[in-house]
Formats: sequence, structure tokens, C-alpha cells
Amino acid sequence: MKKNIIQIAFVFMAIFALVNCKDELLPEANYLLDIAKNVQAVAGHEQVTLTWEKPSNDNLEQIVLKWSPDGGEEKIQKNLTSYVVKGLKNGTKYTFNIQGDYGETGMSGISKAITEPVDELKFEALAGNGFSVLIWEKPKREDLDGYKLSWQPDNGSLTFGLDKTSYTLQGLTNGEEYTFEMLCQYSDGTTSELVSKMATPGDVDAFNISTDQIFAGNDITFTFNPAYLPVSTATSWSWDFGDGITSTEQNPTHNYSSGGKYTVKLSFSDDNGENYEVSVDAKVIGVIWKYTPNDHIKTSSPAIASDGTIYAGDTKGYLHALNPEGTKKWEFLCGSDGDDIYGSCPAIGDDGTIYVGSYSGNLYALNPDGTEKWAFATGNRVFGSPAIGSDGTIYIGSQDDNVYAINPDGTQKWSFTTGSDVKSSPAIAADGTIYIGSHDMNLYALNPDGTKKWEFLTGGAVECSPVIGSDGTIYVGDDANENSKFYAVNPDGTQQWSYDLGLECIGNAVLAEDGTIYAGAKDAIFYAFSPNGNLKWQFTDGGRYIYASAAIAVDGTILLGSEDFNFYSLNPTDGSVNWKLTLDGQMFSSPVIGTDGVAYIGTLSSPGFYSIYTGLEGIANSTWAMKRHGALQQGRVN
Repeated sequence: MKKNIIQIAFVFMAIFALVNCKDELLPEANYLLDIAKNVQAVAGHEQVTLTWEKPSNDNLEQIVLKWSPDGGEEKIQKNLTSYVVKGLKNGTKYTFNIQGDYGETGMSGISKAITEPVDELKFEALAGNGFSVLIWEKPKREDLDGYKLSWQPDNGSLTFGLDKTSYTLQGLTNGEEYTFEMLCQYSDGTTSELVSKMATPGDVDAFNISTDQIFAGNDITFTFNPAYLPVSTATSWSWDFGDGITSTEQNPTHNYSSGGKYTVKLSFSDDNGENYEVSVDAKVIGVIWKYTPNDHIKTSSPAIASDGTIYAGDTKGYLHALNPEGTKKWEFLCGSDGDDIYGSCPAIGDDGTIYVGSYSGNLYALNPDGTEKWAFATGNRVFGSPAIGSDGTIYIGSQDDNVYAINPDGTQKWSFTTGSDVKSSPAIAADGTIYIGSHDMNLYALNPDGTKKWEFLTGGAVECSPVIGSDGTIYVGDDANENSKFYAVNPDGTQQWSYDLGLECIGNAVLAEDGTIYAGAKDAIFYAFSPNGNLKWQFTDGGRYIYASAAIAVDGTILLGSEDFNFYSLNPTDGSVNWKLTLDGQMFSSPVIGTDGVAYIGTLSSPGFYSIYTGLEGIANSTWAMKRHGALQQGRVN
């Protein structure tokens, strides 16, 4: 009890000290005195103009103005109702406090205004061929006296009067990076802060785009480059943004409503009567279209046929065939309504036949027009994806504990029985060996005739599917809860290395051209391993499971969907986020990249199937760049 009384007393003492301290920071106010009313703050270039209504009390002696964060203070004559605070920093938020000083009677209450000065100079340096064009605007300041320009290298400098708002600096070296600095000179002898811009003379673009990464839905500014015309001046402009929108402004702002590659065309004329036309492709990252299926898309991922048709399955058991522009071509019900295509990715044969499994227990073969070719019945649900051998044999696992080899005509070639459910999908090596996992905790290697080559015992159920490296190494994870591991297994079935995961590995790994292995786990971590098993980096998406596999683009960029509703582009060097798009639903599905840089992915909550323009150039040239190897989802190394 005594201890509690002491603690309470300490708290009261602290509060009392804090209040006294706070009172010392501000002048004591007499709230019966008139205050300055209707305080207005107008932001300018490195200054703010304050105005107010004069207090009506005749005893007013002066106005006290204070501002922060600079800690400035001015005492202003009582008959004045405005004051200009100079020497401020553009882009910094300032708080201005005004009090009436009534001498011995005391200080009035505080009137407050908050604003930040704005950059009215808008200095830019535009690179030309052997020159740079420096442009700026005249700040709205009565005390402005002129400008000073300096540059490095060369240690050059020039001063200009108020009539100048541009200057072309000739005789520069192409390929040399120049730093240009501009400041305003004021009539009281002071100067503004330096504004620095960099430019490298060389080949000239007719216009610049305000950002390196253009996103659908964001405003983008297209700035005409005067340096494109070294001896004349443009007088008119006509822009075509490639999406049906045009503009005649010199420097227009545009917003693309959807992702895609757009050809931006600029036609312009100069004061010599010459006409010019230039075109640039603008890569706009974002959703191109969204298709709504009959139900969720879970871990099944799409496949892309050679004619551009996209195939994707939903949890009601429908396989959807979509045209490249997102319209429905056809849909096929695999069994009865509700016979999940949960994890089975459609695979496309060399002859265009589409193979997909469902909870109906069947593997379906469909013609490109959506008609059924045949259905092969297993003894239980088909959870995983089919793989297609180079000879046309189709391999599939079933929850009846078996792995099946099926001829292209739908007849059984052979079956192999494991010790438990087979939810894993087969992977076919270049020599024809079939690798597949089972819930009996084994990774199996099967010969093309169905005999067992070897089995590798892990520490948990093997539900995710193996992938195969360029040297024949097999990579797979297990489901042993907090004891889960990720394994590298030699082609002879011996362990090369393993790595302890925080929780089970759900999705397939993918492989980069340099041998880096990428795999996600239920511990919300996406791992990057070097070929020797060392951790290169890890990415966490905010505490959500990573069910999906990634897809690797030709430049090494990693695309990944997450349960946190975000579709990520990751830098392969360190796993940092290049960009992310927030979709309407969670992603357990894995993306597939087309040759045109378009990625396709499905969502679970708020069911949708998305076409996303990524600005990338296609698929990485590695042995296993996506969930089922390539866009056809055949699951084999060629």
C-alpha cells in the first residue's frame, strides 16, 4: 500500500512539473484581451505572407509573431495588419502564432495559422546534344532582384535579370554529367537556397515522362523538351496518348485507366514552320482486365496456349477458356457443380489438348473448342496438376494413393501405389524420370515404365511439387509444421542439403537462371537460396501465408501473389519490392507470365481472374521459371 501511495505521488509531481515547464515555453495569456482575428497565411517562394484583423482594444502596444520549426520571432507595430516572413524553406510546414501585447495588462490569446512555402522557381535542366537548356519560372516576390546560375564541371557561373526564364548553355561535353545550381537574388542582398539539377548532354528525347514507373490510375506528366530544338522554338503541340485521349498542351498530365503498353505520339511545329513527329512506348503497370469466374480460384494457376487462349479453373469445378482480351471463349464443368479444381493447374499438350484434374476424381482431356475428349477416373480426388511427357504420356497423382501414367487416348499405361494421399504434382526430368511426393513423407523417383527408382524420406507429408534444376538436382519442401524443411536431393536420391523452415512449404519452388532457388512457406516468408543451400535473403509480406509459387521474368524480376491481397514485383538482388499492386482478393494462385510481359493470376476472396501488365519482356530462360515450368504448364524439363 505504501508503495502505491509513493507511485501516485510521483505521477502527480511529474504532471505538475510538465505543466509548469509548458507554461514557461509560451507567454502567459490573458484570454480577456482581444486577439488578432481572421489570421490568413498565403504561401510563396521561401516566404509566407500573414494578414490579420487588428484587435479593437486601444491598449494594444504591439503584435508578437512567432513561428516554428525555425524558432523565429518578430515584434510588429500595432497599426500593421500584415507581415511577410522570409528566409523559409520550401516544402517545410510552418506554424505561425500571433499574440497581442498589451504591456502590463498582459498578452492576448494565440491566433494560429499553418502552411508551407512552395517552390515557385521550378528550376529544370534539360539535356541536349552538346548543350543543356535551363528553364525556370519567376517567383511572385516583390523583392526579387535576379538569378544566379552556376555549374560543375567547368566552375562556370552567370547572372540574369528578371526578364530571363530560360537559358541554353552551349559547348558542353556529351556523356559528361553536369550539376546546375540556381538561386534567387533578393533586393536586400540575401539569396535563396540553392536548387540543384543534373543533366547529361547527349542524344535528345523530344519529351520526358515524370516517372520511371508508370502505374494505371496515377497522374503522369509529359514534359516537352525544348532542347530537342536547338535553333528554334516549338509553337504548337498535339499529343496522342495511345488510349484514345489527346491533348494540345505543351506539358500535359494524363492518367491511364488500365495497364498495357501504349504508343505515345507527339506532333509539334516550330517558329520556322517545320513539323515534327516522335513516338515512344509507355509501359503502364496495372490491371488490364478482370474476369469473374463462378467461384474462387485457389492454388490452381492458369496456362497460356500458343494462340493466346488462357485456361483457368475455379472451385465450382469449371475450367474457363478466355480470349486474350478477357472475354469468355467457353467453360467446361469438370464433373458436377462443386467438384473443386482446387490445386490442379491445366496443362496444354503439344497438340493443343487441355488436361485438368478435379475433386470429381477424374483427369479430363478437352479439345481446344471446349468439348470433352475423354475422362480418366481415379479412385479419389485429384488435387495436383498433370504433367505431360515428351512422348505425350500424361502423369497425375490421386488421393487414392496412386500415381497414374495415362496414354494420349485416355487409357491407363500404368499406376504406382504410394503409402498415402498424393496431392503433389509430378515433375519430369530430361531423362524421363518422374518425381512426385506423397503424404507418406516420401519423394519418389519413378522410371518411365512405372517402376520405382528410389524414394527419399522427408520429415513430413510432401504436398508441394518437386522442381528440377539444370544439373538434375530436385528441390522440394515438406509439411512437418514447425519442423518443416526444404530439401535439395541429388538425382541418385541422396540428400545434398536441407534448410529448416519456420512452417510447412506449400507451393512449388522456382529456379532462376543463376541457380537461385525461390520458395515460399506458411511462416509468411519467401526464401531465396543459393545453389549450395545458403540463405541469400528472405522477404516477408506482412505475416500472411505464402501459398503461391513465384514466376521469374527474363530479367530476373520475381512476381509473387500473396494472401495479403498484394501482387509483388521483387528485386532478385535483395528481395526488395520494386512495386506492388493491391487486388480485390487474396492470392493462393501462382502467376504465369506471357511472352508479352502480361501476367495472369486468380484470387480467392472476391473471386477474380486478372490480366496484369508488368512491363517485363517474358519468361526467364531457366529450367523451372514458373509453378509448372512454363506457360503451357507441362511440368517437364525439355
